[in-house]
Amino acid sequence: MMTELSDFEITPSHKLVDSWGKTFTGYLSGFQYFNGVYDECKNFVSSPNATEEGSYKGRYCKIHLKKFKRKSSTYERSEETPAFFLPWMNQQIKATVIDVLLNDDVINGTVIGYSTCLPDVCTGEDLQVSLEDVVQDTDFIVNSINCHMDLTSDPFSAEDIVFIVVLSVIACVIAAASIVDIYIQKTNSKHLSKGSLRFLLPFSAYTNIQKLFHLNTENSPETITCLHGIRVLSMTWVVWAHQQTGTFIYTSNFYTMFDKMRGLLYQTALNGFPSVDTFFFMSGFLMAYSVMREYMRSKRFNIVLFYFHRVLRLVPPILLVAGLYATVAKYFLDGPLAPMWHYVRDTCQKNWWMDVAFIDNFAPKMEEYSCLGQCWYLAVDSQLYLVAPLILLPILYNENLGLVWLYVVTMASFIIPGAVNYANDLPPTSLLLDPKGGTFFTINYCMPWCRAGPVYIGIWLGIFMAKQKTQKIKLKPWEVLAGWTVAILTGLMVVFGVWSYNVFPRKVPYDVMTQWIYGGLHRPAWAAALAWVVFACYNGYGGFIDDFLSHPVWQPMSRLTYSIYLVALSLQAAITYNARVEFYFDHYPKILETVGAIVMSVIPAILVSIIAESPIIGIEKLIFSRPGRAERQPKESSHLEGINNKAFEEATELNEMEAEAVKAEDVNENPQNGNPGSPPPYCEVAVVEASSKL
Repeated sequence: MMTELSDFEITPSHKLVDSWGKTFTGYLSGFQYFNGVYDECKNFVSSPNATEEGSYKGRYCKIHLKKFKRKSSTYERSEETPAFFLPWMNQQIKATVIDVLLNDDVINGTVIGYSTCLPDVCTGEDLQVSLEDVVQDTDFIVNSINCHMDLTSDPFSAEDIVFIVVLSVIACVIAAASIVDIYIQKTNSKHLSKGSLRFLLPFSAYTNIQKLFHLNTENSPETITCLHGIRVLSMTWVVWAHQQTGTFIYTSNFYTMFDKMRGLLYQTALNGFPSVDTFFFMSGFLMAYSVMREYMRSKRFNIVLFYFHRVLRLVPPILLVAGLYATVAKYFLDGPLAPMWHYVRDTCQKNWWMDVAFIDNFAPKMEEYSCLGQCWYLAVDSQLYLVAPLILLPILYNENLGLVWLYVVTMASFIIPGAVNYANDLPPTSLLLDPKGGTFFTINYCMPWCRAGPVYIGIWLGIFMAKQKTQKIKLKPWEVLAGWTVAILTGLMVVFGVWSYNVFPRKVPYDVMTQWIYGGLHRPAWAAALAWVVFACYNGYGGFIDDFLSHPVWQPMSRLTYSIYLVALSLQAAITYNARVEFYFDHYPKILETVGAIVMSVIPAILVSIIAESPIIGIEKLIFSRPGRAERQPKESSHLEGINNKAFEEATELNEMEAEAVKAEDVNENPQNGNPGSPPPYCEVAVVEASSKL
């Protein structure tokens, strides 16, 4: 064979045929899309001189055939390749269709996809007519034909131009701010930073990058350092879980991959939902901690700035990422699946406002209407944040009555999810291939009244630790052992407790008690386990776990988690759409894919941070300066060149808790001590006195 191939004269037409998808390897394992060689077709030219008369290029087309009725079990395959399937298989390579395509094992609705490479003088309509004529007497119909459009060669639209112009203006401002900042630092011209230029300096990438990657090794009694590790590990868990399904549409062993999911440890991916509850818990904890500490200091609560602060911090990064995906992101995609990005682009152009308004979790079909699908979390968290003063203000006014009220709403948050599951006969959580999985997401998973439990557990811990101040709680050894034992067992039961139901095929059906108990308690139970971890680490009972979670190495990634959260999911889809060959589902490839997705997400996340996060923090600090509080001078040992940028002077340890309370993932720390450079303003001016309001 090799001798024959070496003597074979290759013509341009052979290259065209060579790019066609024409292998049935792995079909019984579930590989139903034969994509050929995309780049060979895309780069095909019939003549070295592309302008020569009669010369043509290749046009990459994807064809989907759909089986619409069963064949009789008595069918016997003809020795001749059936004419119903693919013209090139019958006439060009004499391929034989394997039996599985012709017998009862192929069910109604099965779709088989393959690619072909046409001369660009032919259109998709021409191919449609030709194929319909071939398959008219068969069990297959032409389901769709998509002749590839090269997104990278699309002309700029009006939306693209607007986004590029806006981004260019911001880039110029950042460049100017960086130059001025460097000049001030190198010439020690500190007086310049006190004039009108102070409003330019927050855009300095020179300072923002320093504070982003700064490692704070100085421990403070008010800093809860274990949150850095928890935040990064939870975001990694989110990306890991998303990556499991991100390549389903392009998996070569779709039929056999479910056997690989049956192991107990794989529940960390199939039941990775507690990773989201971690952020709900931290949101409630940091919000309550910061509000309580500030009220204990000033006896004031500014409810207007409480809300304004959150909107100011969250919205600009969302606008930036949604704008990117709605416009120029398409120019970075090229491959057999690249046209699928049209869906992402179109939904972002139409419905970006839903993410900004934090209402996308209430969309009738969220998967169709939301630009950034993951922003359902921000919507739910913001809705719970909206009603948070109704929980916190009673505690500030009358602590005993307020705690009773908090107890009531906490108990309700335990009961409601289980009741929703029971009333609608839903699974206890999102289970693999459950027929009611979509309904579960719509009326349980994405609803604030079903996700409030971890937030309220966090509020309980925040109140307790705020009253604790810097004093450390003394525990007996058996209490520490009992706390860690219960927390670990609880976490394991939450993650692995539905193993019997969360495989395909299912080992046993779930019952009513599972709907109620697991459905109602698994989220607050996970939050309670985390509450012990935070409490124990803060009070010195974390041991090697605290050493691990509190290590300074987590700090840069911890500051980027909000940006990674915004860019990662769509970027994972873009990576899939850029693939030339199919993915093979196995545990090790998924680990590599996840690591790659995280690394690739960090790059745009850094850009989002220095464009839309850090400048907002600096400007907010300048506008809403904290009166009546002396600024602490930075320690000599932690000095950085960018330290004299007035927009990022050192904040107190309390400010870290307040800034993080805006969103569980959002941390932007200053270069001196690793704490946020911008104190939140919602407790600054007494717009609402808690005592007079209630």
